[in-house]
Amino acid sequence: MLKNIRNDSEWTDITDEDYIIQTDLNNEKCGILFLCSGCKKIIAIATKTSGDLPGWNIDFETLTSTPSILHTPPHGCGWHGYLTNGNLNAC
Repeated sequence: MLKNIRNDSEWTDITDEDYIIQTDLNNEKCGILFLCSGCKKIIAIATKTSGDLPGWNIDFETLTSTPSILHTPPHGCGWHGYLTNGNLNAC
């Protein structure tokens, strides 16, 4: 379960419970960084993306996002699941 909010400057020695809320240049919340449940590499999901790709709908208060998250190879392990109420649940 994600429960420990961290600052960018503290993004060392992270655990499965740590996450960072990203902000844009206007200080608006726009994404979340956390460790993948599968490979323990960083996953970043954003409300806005470049190009034609849609972003995620993120409730920053409950740490819930839609649609599902796919940690795509070759940088990711292929983990596929949902972030719901701070829990990472595999499909």
